[in-house]
Amino acid sequence: GKEVGREQVYTDGFKVERKEMLVQRHNFEVNLVDPVSGVNLDVFDKYGNKVANILENSGLHHGYRTIPTVFKHYLGKGQTFYFRMTDRNGILIKEEVVEGK
Repeated sequence: GKEVGREQVYTDGFKVERKEMLVQRHNFEVNLVDPVSGVNLDVFDKYGNKVANILENSGLHHGYRTIPTVFKHYLGKGQTFYFRMTDRNGILIKEEVVEGK
């Protein structure tokens, strides 16, 4: 994805605040019973906006795996992130909710 910008404008009109860039790391763990093709692993914020794309149209063999993830964001500290793995049809394979630092 592209970086939209480093400034956050609040809808209450009170302030414009520069947010620092933060790095979020998480190990996404999944156990696949069957091989899956067209896998996407995306990260969303609490509003459903896509924050990062980790895997896109990937093929994964069956079995247990840990996928290390890292992405940058400007959303501020203490955010909740939703890691969603889907197949090529958009069917949810697994979701993990991660509380950011």
